[in-house]
Amino acid sequence: MRLLRYAALLARDLPNTKAAALLGVGDTRLRNWDKAVLAKHLPKPNLDNIRFLMVDEKAIGKGHDYVTVVLNAETGELLHCHEGRKKESLKAFFDKLSNEQKACIKAVCVDRLGAYVRCIEEKLPDTEIAFDKFHLVQNFNTVVDKIRRNEWNNARVDKDDRKAKLIKGQRYNLLRRPENNTDKQQARLDELLAMNETLNKVYVLVEDFRDVLSQKYVGNAKNYLQMWIDTAMSSGINSVVKFAKSLEKVSAKIVNAVRFHLSNGRMEGFNNLFARLIHRGCGYSDNDYLYLKLRQASLPEELKVPALQK
Repeated sequence: MRLLRYAALLARDLPNTKAAALLGVGDTRLRNWDKAVLAKHLPKPNLDNIRFLMVDEKAIGKGHDYVTVVLNAETGELLHCHEGRKKESLKAFFDKLSNEQKACIKAVCVDRLGAYVRCIEEKLPDTEIAFDKFHLVQNFNTVVDKIRRNEWNNARVDKDDRKAKLIKGQRYNLLRRPENNTDKQQARLDELLAMNETLNKVYVLVEDFRDVLSQKYVGNAKNYLQMWIDTAMSSGINSVVKFAKSLEKVSAKIVNAVRFHLSNGRMEGFNNLFARLIHRGCGYSDNDYLYLKLRQASLPEELKVPALQK
């Protein structure tokens, strides 16, 4: 058992291939040892008195299979990891909860798209839903990039080679915060915005949208969001108008992120952790093992299998 504990200790900080090489065993055996130690010694999630949750989907492996993850929004602790990104993947978590545990949950932070919202409404009818700003910005960035590609295609149809060349490759310049642009990138972007009125409009809206979502007070968030929606609807750009209308229908859920102080920091930190683990492990075909590794990494240091220190 001492060897297994040592293998699990190595696997915490090293890629599995390197840990296996140090011990002179195969990768599969190293993973099996690590999984056995984690399954035995990691503390089970405490599902009592949880007030806020964060739900997201994560792509794993080259085939872009997905898992659904649930975090305690106040501690960052991973509570659930289930194959798929459908309603059933989240329902599996709620089915673990007692009525008393469900009653403690005040709000769930989630992407406004996908099947999760319907599941939360069904399983936690008295719980508020908050739409997280990372996905909202991502959603609008998708709209902006489609507009950019449409402008590029229009330039090609018009045989305006100079305009098409200037638009091509500007995706990240349009979406990146201006302070993160190099002088060369900013100069090229400025040239584009001076030439193309449509892209200039959406660029301003991108910056303003980030400001709306960074508000700290509920009143400001509500007012700024409505002003942004009004401006977007008057832009005359069909896809922007459509996006603004979709936000107006769910504005209360957007403001809820401010109301309940649901910062994206926990999920962003988990995203980085997830990416490092997937890269270090060269992907995971065993979802149970992936859950144990992610849960271990999300716990405070003193709970990361304390038995290894004995």
